[in-house]
Amino acid sequence: MPPTHQFLLLEDLTEGMKNPCILDLKMGSRQHGVNVTVAKRISQEKKCEKSTSKKLGVRICGMQVYKTATKSFVYLDKYVGRQINAANLRQSLISFLDNGESILVGFIPRLLEKLRALYDVVSKLPTYRFYASSLLVLYDGMDLGNVLTPRLTKYRIRRAKQVRSIRVTFPPTTKGPDQGYLLGLKTLIYSFEEIWKEYGGAGHVRLDTLPEHVRNRMGDIALLAMQQVAEGAQKQGANTVTADFEQNS
Repeated sequence: MPPTHQFLLLEDLTEGMKNPCILDLKMGSRQHGVNVTVAKRISQEKKCEKSTSKKLGVRICGMQVYKTATKSFVYLDKYVGRQINAANLRQSLISFLDNGESILVGFIPRLLEKLRALYDVVSKLPTYRFYASSLLVLYDGMDLGNVLTPRLTKYRIRRAKQVRSIRVTFPPTTKGPDQGYLLGLKTLIYSFEEIWKEYGGAGHVRLDTLPEHVRNRMGDIALLAMQQVAEGAQKQGANTVTADFEQNS
């Protein structure tokens, strides 16, 4: 009988949600693994330098938000996430809590509790590295009466006949816990603390009660997404023209 190996089967965290709102965060200031090619390492380092990963230890990799007024979702992909900078990261996090009618800051205390607990755990793991790992934040866009309650991922031990194993350098070349990951958690904790203070620290806030200049800011990320789509269409058009020119030549 061929040898078997154990692996983890993760839970679907959106199970039971009617309209799951998801924030996908790429954590850490380093995104390449220990056995990647030189080309892959250089590519990942450039992405970190050009995004918020290098300086802040976190970048938005994707977002899905349910808008109650239109009964539809708004999406942001990783390409838009790479354009978000240190100046507008906090506004981008606010947009995750914007359902088109209210800013759901009432979720923040529970989220901060979870982030601080995670920080405490990671800070006590001196030999672990979480390169290119993601952190998911979720809430149900149709269940706004309950506070945000991130669930721990459940898993079951399963057996597989063939699993590719990779040897990695051990211990890590740097001492202590994963400072890049901790930097990302610090950024998130500070950002959500500031958002909580900015919006009164007393629960969800309706948009129609906010000053006009604050309401106007809520469209910044949507505009960024539209710009990304427009730029992509322009590039696609340019590539088509180039291809036609080369073909006719």
